[in-house]
Amino acid sequence: MGICRATRAGRAAFVAAARSFVGVRFRPQGRARSGLDCLGLVLASAGASGLWLEAPAGYGLRRNDRTEIERRLAGLGAAPVPEGCPAEGVVEISEPVPGQVHFALLRAGTVIEADAAIGRVVERPQGEARIVRSRWILPLR
Repeated sequence: MGICRATRAGRAAFVAAARSFVGVRFRPQGRARSGLDCLGLVLASAGASGLWLEAPAGYGLRRNDRTEIERRLAGLGAAPVPEGCPAEGVVEISEPVPGQVHFALLRAGTVIEADAAIGRVVERPQGEARIVRSRWILPLR
């Protein structure tokens, strides 16, 4: 059974959890419903889905090593998204500016993310230009 099918229920729960945070205010390094940043949104959504993850040691707002973050994701059992896998519940890593890593959760047709410019967690249509570096599926059950 491929990773896309094996985690369908977990991915649905992950997306539902992420959607429950829409409207929560943006807070740098935020890890709770009182305020979230992009990594906090992923961690909180995973936790609400039964997967407890910790922020990588040394993670900051700038100058993050994307390859180190990806190595840690793989160490947690996450896997790069295979070609043709549905977007539902996928974690996207983009690089808005060099050295800044941004996390978003994908849903069929939309993206859920903590947006610092807007000041809250939002869900918006996919399609906005972004420099996508990788997409990952967490080991959700």
